[in-house]
Parts: sequence; structure tokens; C-alpha cells
Amino acid sequence: MTTIPIPVPISDADAHGRPGSFTFGAAGIVWLSGADRLTFLQRMSTNRVADLAAGEGRSTLLLTDTGRVVDWVACHHAADGTVLITTHAASAPVVAAHLARYVLREAVRVTDATDQVIHGRLFGPGAGAVAADLTGVTPDAAPGTFARRGEGGAMVWALAHTAPWPADGWDIIVPLAATSEPVVAACAAHGLVPAAETDYTLQRIRSRAPMYGAEIDGTANPLELGLIDIVDFAKGCYVGQEVVARLDTYQKVRRRLVMITSDHALGQGDVLRPADATPSETRRRDGSGRVTSAAADGRGLFRAMALVPSAWGDGTGKTIVDPSGHPVQVVARANTTPSDERGAAENDKRAAGDAVSA
Repeated sequence: MTTIPIPVPISDADAHGRPGSFTFGAAGIVWLSGADRLTFLQRMSTNRVADLAAGEGRSTLLLTDTGRVVDWVACHHAADGTVLITTHAASAPVVAAHLARYVLREAVRVTDATDQVIHGRLFGPGAGAVAADLTGVTPDAAPGTFARRGEGGAMVWALAHTAPWPADGWDIIVPLAATSEPVVAACAAHGLVPAAETDYTLQRIRSRAPMYGAEIDGTANPLELGLIDIVDFAKGCYVGQEVVARLDTYQKVRRRLVMITSDHALGQGDVLRPADATPSETRRRDGSGRVTSAAADGRGLFRAMALVPSAWGDGTGKTIVDPSGHPVQVVARANTTPSDERGAAENDKRAAGDAVSA
């Protein structure tokens, strides 16, 4: 499969007024089959999924028993199976192995299908029109919508993005035996440009979307990553629940994911520290932060996400510097407000009287 393009600066023309962009190979695909697949996912992940009807989807998190994020996945349900879209192609085998380890007596089969399909990721207001052309789905369908057209090698799947991705994005999946040419042609017809020109990493940073191998590194929990709006604290048991509940109840989150900008080059792994910190203070557990993703925006700024100590607050009360001593600006905390999807899920849960249990 085509790999994620190397990030390049986004031009001013691409940043304003273009209908969107597309890339191939940016995520992994895990397929679940078997009658018990949704009840299995319900006990495995942080969000409510057992109530999904065919054609619906929702974001959820897979955690270790110590509450660390394995990956966040978009869960899209169909009558004959359930698709999980991971944050990176490299995380698909990790997600598949993690799930398979917990299958007990359930009628569930877990398959890493990444190498069996071609996956395209579309962003921007033109993405829905492409999905409509390929599958007949409504362009402004609800987040998580799963539509498909055709059979066998001619089958096309369209899956509307779930939070924290923007609501106007879509994933398009076709069998490996097919080609990406119809998808590329549909994108071109609606003005979408290849992501090599617009920088996939920058899109992800702007969307505040953590990724496996960057923000999701095996040490971070959902609260640190700003993903609390896809944790359902009322749904019942799941792997890692007790740890997450304690962190939330006692406010024990030591780090948080923030967005930062700088007019100086930033790179993944760069250490951030308060300008007035001594070397001994920087070596303390809560003495420094770390850039997890960074990209130039083509307008003289580098935009990044970073995990920093919670003790730094919102970053406005102190000067934060990069490894060269150059100041950086904390501009936002990642995903601080509940998503529309989360609010809708909560409303649905209340309307149903919390009828679906773990």
C-alpha cells in the first residue's frame, strides 16, 4: 500500500478555499466478524458501542489493564462485520493482537485486514461529495456513517470520520485487487489535492488527533491525551476502567496534551522546559515536556502537539522554551470540550434509559 506522504509545508492557497485533500495508507484496518463482536468491543473499549446499528459508527479507545492507550479507533458497524480504523497502519497488528488476547468464549474473529485493502483518507468540504459519488451516501451524513456499494473486487466502502477528526472527513476503502484510480479521479473531480501538497501531519495537528507512534506511545492515558469525551464513565466495565476512573476522580493526571506554535523549527522529541528552570528541575518527572508531532504551516510558523506537565497550567504564566532556548507559545489544550458526537451519544444514552449494559 502507498505510505503516508512525507510532511511538507502547506501553501497559503491550500490553507484557504480549497475543497480538501486526500492521502493513501494513513491508517490500519481491523475487521471483526462473529455474532458477539459488538458485545466483545463493549467490554474491551471506553465508549458505548453495543447499541450501534448497521451503518453507524463511533470513536472508542482500547486500553491496557494499566489504563494506557493502545490506540483510539473509529468503530464502524455493518450487518456482516465491524470495521476498526486505527490511527496508523503500524498500529493495526498491535490492535488486532491486543483484541485477540482477550477473546474468551465469544463468537468473535479478529483480522488485521490492512494489507487486504486500499485505504484513502479524505479531508475538507469536498470529501462528502467524493463519498457520495463512490457509494451514493448523503454527503453530509452523520459522523461514523458506514456506506458501501458493489460486491467483490468492485466494492467501495465510505466511512464518515468520527471525533476527534473534523466532521467533514471520510475514509474510502476498496479491495486490494482493485485500484485507487476511481478514488483519485473522484477526488480530482471535486477539487481535492494530494496530501503531499498539504501535509497530513499538519492536518492531524490542526484536528488535535493523537496518533500511534507519536502521542500514543504506550505511556499516555486518555485524560492526558485529551480524549475524555470518548470515555463513557457510565457504560460499565472495560479493560483499564478502574485506573481511568481513579485518575478522573482524584485529578491525578500528571501530563496533558497541548498545541503549541513557534517561529523556530520544532521536531518530534524536542524537550520543552520553563525558561527559568534549573538543570535539576528539568530532570524532575514534572520538569519538562516533549514535542510529539510538529509541522511547518507555510506561513512562517511551526505548529505542534506536545505532552507537558499539568503543573504548567495553560502555559500563560511562564515562558516555555525549546532545546535551543527559543520561546514557544501554548495556544490550546487538545480536545477540551465534548465533541458533537459525544454529546449526541450521551443524549441517546439518556433517552434509552441506559438500557444497554456492558
